[in-house]
Amino acid sequence: MIKWILLDRGNVQTYWVFSRKKEYTINNKTFLADDLEAIFHSPDYKKFVLGELEEKEIISNFLKDKNFNLTVEEYISLLKAGINAQEGINEILEALFKKYKLAALINEGTAWANYKLDIPNFRKFFKFILISGEIGIKKPDPDFFNIALKEIKAKPEECLFIGDDLKNIDIAKSLGINSILFTTPKKLKIDLAKESIL
Repeated sequence: MIKWILLDRGNVQTYWVFSRKKEYTINNKTFLADDLEAIFHSPDYKKFVLGELEEKEIISNFLKDKNFNLTVEEYISLLKAGINAQEGINEILEALFKKYKLAALINEGTAWANYKLDIPNFRKFFKFILISGEIGIKKPDPDFFNIALKEIKAKPEECLFIGDDLKNIDIAKSLGINSILFTTPKKLKIDLAKESIL
């Protein structure tokens, strides 16, 4: 019997940052979304996700490397503006919240994970939140899932994992956690109905 719903965050709860507009402007300075988003493909980002770099450090290094006319504070403001909830996901979270305990399993630096929980007002749905930047391990490492199971005191068969990355889905399944591959909120509702979850 399913007691816990374990949800990935990136591209499940929120769209990829900076993906909803082509340009972002602050203090009369305009930047292409693709240029701002490049931080997520930098070597420093891998360290940030594992808690090895602080927010100001990764941004400072990125702005210096790209020679952008931005302060760290301005970049953070643009980042926050680039965070948007998946259309239709709030309704699904509200429905799941009424019937199950929800956990957010997040690969992200701590500061940005918190922005992505708080800006769309999703934190209220989660009884447990696990952030890679706080534990130094990220999905698809099996230990990430094992830590989550231990913390929520649940057996794998009592959980359903929802994620958009097949590597994470495969690891969850190998641990005995039933899983759904997320593509769109509309498809997720159909898949949850098939599992008699919603």
